[in-house]
Amino acid sequence: MMKLSKPKFWDKKGFSIFSLLLIPLTILYYLLFSINKYIRKISTKKFRDIKIVCIGNIYLGGTGKTPLTIEIFKELSTKYKVSVLKKFNKKHLDEINLLKKTTNLICTNKRVQGVEKSLDNKDNFLILDDGYQDYSFKKDFSIVCINSDLEFGNKMLLPSGPLRESIDEIKNFKATVINGEKNLNLEKFLLMYNENLKIFYSNYKLNNLEKLSNKDILAFSGIANNYKFFDLLKSKLNVKKTISFPDHYNYSEDELTRIVETSKKQNMTVVTTAKDFCRIDRFKDQITCIDAELYIENKHDLINCIIND
Repeated sequence: MMKLSKPKFWDKKGFSIFSLLLIPLTILYYLLFSINKYIRKISTKKFRDIKIVCIGNIYLGGTGKTPLTIEIFKELSTKYKVSVLKKFNKKHLDEINLLKKTTNLICTNKRVQGVEKSLDNKDNFLILDDGYQDYSFKKDFSIVCINSDLEFGNKMLLPSGPLRESIDEIKNFKATVINGEKNLNLEKFLLMYNENLKIFYSNYKLNNLEKLSNKDILAFSGIANNYKFFDLLKSKLNVKKTISFPDHYNYSEDELTRIVETSKKQNMTVVTTAKDFCRIDRFKDQITCIDAELYIENKHDLINCIIND
């Protein structure tokens, strides 16, 4: 099966020959996106009696939207009636299945239909996992997720770069959650576009590692930033081999069989992410799921912002 990953030049600072060659397509993308955005905004719906929280991004993938959605759901649902909305996409069944296990999920072909279902449920809050670029209805509190290492890549729009829309859109977000190490330069950059932006940080904490502490590990994953998962594992475990796949990768039985057989030959334990674990079916008894919990600094301040805004 062909493995398609994002172009490396997307995350290089400055221009590359590839990004320059793609500028005609980028201009076309910008025009089509802008026309669609304008048309959608003309008929934007405003829903009352429910607060819609959008966990979004402007960088294409790999910013931690789903884990953040789950954590915010956990916090809000202790006091309020809350649902999570995810637009159906058969390529994203891993995230859909993960959200089904951890939240009260509404999954529809059109997000507006999901909002109406949430209203029927008499929810106080509806959290969107992605959907910022869906302008068919108004969001009440939007959070932009950013990877501290990658920031905005080369800062160019698709397909010359990784941006779904212009960085100027930062002005319309209420808060950002930056995943990774503190990045003061990034903070200054964001505040240039939105001086009122509330800035929070998040990091992953690995659980259930006790049984793996004295074992050699073979780790594989198909997420947007595999390196972050592998680096985190290497800081805690004896990782001997890593195998990367593209985000939302649909593993074949042959590929999983080879991974398991390789681990047996070299006396290694196979591990993967919770998101990947949703895609491995009959191999679940031979592969260990690593529980990575998202830790949000000043989490209660973020929740209070959402509630009181």
